[in-house]
Amino acid sequence: MAQILTAVFILALAGLLWWRYGDHVSAWWHQTAGSAGMEHADPGHSPRPIYRASAHDFLHGSADLTFGVVILALAFFMLMWVIATG
Repeated sequence: MAQILTAVFILALAGLLWWRYGDHVSAWWHQTAGSAGMEHADPGHSPRPIYRASAHDFLHGSADLTFGVVILALAFFMLMWVIATG
């Protein structure tokens, strides 16, 4: 039963995301595919400045991301353990 609920939840989430962001994704896809034969854009021109993080900020961000993924994986494992043994 848990596998069915998980599959239904994932499909519903994918459908919801596609319903919300599908127009943006398809417009980006067609814009990218159509611009393949055009001349290269000026690499010095960008619509917004590029944020250059220091090594300290990068390492803290990557460590935070790693610990977050580990915590979520452990929570998912514990949930599956409780469902399987409960």
